[in-house]
Amino acid sequence: MLFYTYPLKFLFTGLFQQILGWGTNGPHAMPVIEAVQARSLMLVYSAGFLGVFLVFVLMYLHAWRRRAALGLDAVETFDTVSSIRHSGIFVGVSALSIALAATLPPARISLAGWIYFLIGPAAALQGRRRGARRRRLRA
Repeated sequence: MLFYTYPLKFLFTGLFQQILGWGTNGPHAMPVIEAVQARSLMLVYSAGFLGVFLVFVLMYLHAWRRRAALGLDAVETFDTVSSIRHSGIFVGVSALSIALAATLPPARISLAGWIYFLIGPAAALQGRRRGARRRRLRA
């Protein structure tokens, strides 16, 4: 967990420093990294993020394909599809981040990190839509 969490702290501290100028002085100031390092940092972080959630998509997809053998009822099958879609949001956002990190000019690389804030609204929208359908299915 620390292997993933500490780099995340480093990444977001760097994003706040670069865009907003927060934490640029004082005892907790991070050293500024060069644009080529920021690009590499975002590509590596996003690739790891994509890999983790792609594994979830593939596991839920495997469960969905084996739903008859697993004896999943209609609600459980629906929940499995919802989980595939939910994890797919994470995969999509990280793929978008990779595309941005690979193509943006050096001064805009931090946008590849800020794009992760799309996860909240996208997951909420998906949860709301799927939740309403799930309630109808259970009824």
